[in-house]
This record gives sequence, C-alpha cells and structure tokens, in this order.
Amino acid sequence: MTCTNVPKSRIRSLTVLTILGVLACGNEDPDGSVTINYQLGLSNMCASLDVQTIRVDIGDGSETKEAPCDPSQGIELEDVKAGNYDLRVTGIDSEGITVMDNLDTPTSDDSVEIVGGSSRDVDVSLSATPATVGVKWLNTFEGEPAECAFLITSKFEVTTYADDAPVLSHEFDCVKPPGFAIVPDENREVNGQQLDGVRVRLLDDGGDVLTQAVSEFEPPGPGRTVELTLNCDEEDGVVMCEISMNVSGGTDTTEPTSGPEPTGGPESTGGDSSG
Repeated sequence: MTCTNVPKSRIRSLTVLTILGVLACGNEDPDGSVTINYQLGLSNMCASLDVQTIRVDIGDGSETKEAPCDPSQGIELEDVKAGNYDLRVTGIDSEGITVMDNLDTPTSDDSVEIVGGSSRDVDVSLSATPATVGVKWLNTFEGEPAECAFLITSKFEVTTYADDAPVLSHEFDCVKPPGFAIVPDENREVNGQQLDGVRVRLLDDGGDVLTQAVSEFEPPGPGRTVELTLNCDEEDGVVMCEISMNVSGGTDTTEPTSGPEPTGGPESTGGDSSG
C-alpha cells in the first residue's frame, strides 16, 4: 500500500471550501408550493357563468397552470421559487374570452407569498371583467381625406351608457389614433352585463357640439369589446357622421346622424360626466 502525505495547508483549504459550500447551499431558499382556492362571484357556479377554464398566473406568468372550472378543487402549483409575486386568477368562457378575474376590489388577493420548503393555501374571489369600448374615426372634407388641422372638429367625446344613464365619459383629441382609441376605465366602471349604448359627440374648439352619433345595443357581456368606427364628413361648416359598430365579432350596424343640432340616441343630460 502506498501512502501519500497531503500538506496541512491544502487540507485546511479544502475544509474551508467545503464549509463555504455547505453555507452557500444552506442560504438558498428551497422551492415551495401553493394551492389556489377560488370563489366565482356570488353564485359560484361554473355553468351559469359560462366559465370553462380557470388559469392561474404567478409573477410574470412563468409559473402558470390551467384546470377545468371546479370551485371544489383548488389548483396547486408546485416547485415555485420562494418569494413575493403578483397573482392573477382568470375565468375563461367557451369562446376563450376572460370573463372573470381577481383584479377587482378587494385587492388583497392579487399577490401571493411563496414560502420555501412549505405548502400553503390561498383564497381568491373572482368577479366579472369589465367590457372595453374602443373608437376610431375617419375624417373627410367635402368627401376627401382631411387632417384635423383643416377641420372645425377638435375633439371626440365618448360616453358609455347603462340603462339610458351615462356611466363613463372621455374626450379624445381629433388627431387620428393608429387604431381604436380605448376609453380609459381604470376603475372598471363599464359593466359588460349592463352596457347598452355609446354616444360620440364631435366638439369644436370652444366645446360646442357639432353633431353626435349614437349606437344602442344589447349588453355584450363581461370581457367583450365594443368597437365603434366613425366616418365623418364636413361641408360648409356642417359635419355629418356615420357610425358602424362591432361587438365581439358580431354584425355591423350603421346609424347616420348629422347637422349642428344632435338628435337621437341617449339623452344629452349627464353626458358631460367624467370617469
């Protein structure tokens, strides 16, 4: 048998490296797991709400899981790195549209802490997602495309309605957006189960109403998008508009409104309210 003498200095170095390695491993937080238990509004019934799938996203969505809707069965995510994360839980209907989520008040259930080496349960409450209203406009002067600088129209005021009452109003500058301009709704006021009308007023520099176009429709439902396209022509100081409406892939309708005195559609009273 051959014996080899290892210098004491090297033994000490190897021992230090081993200790450092153990300490480094000990400082790493182990993964944890979480089970998401969810409540669907007041009814808590998947079928009546047409919720087919529940999706859970933790953080930036790198940790995600989907499961058939069943409030009696929580959704478990395993091997998630310890830490604090944003939590989004969504209910998806038979058309693939997100109709419920946990982002409404209270907001106490829109984040989650993953504790290393342990498992925990988190309860979330889902409510209906708001509808979205988008508007775009095409301006002409005597039938020819025209920039806003050459028109008397200065702003487009968009007001949403529910049961003939104004809900949310926003003014857009005349400058044409690169697509549909979305009506801001930070407080989620546009209820898709109640939204039944949108009025667009064209205003001049002084805020006077030049004309208006109105669309009335059946409530589109949670998570749906109402898209309005206006074709407006100006001639001899008179503005005439036609509005076409599309609700979540539905059919288009056209309702012309013209002249300096707005007529038709929801009443003007309350239309100046802001959201």
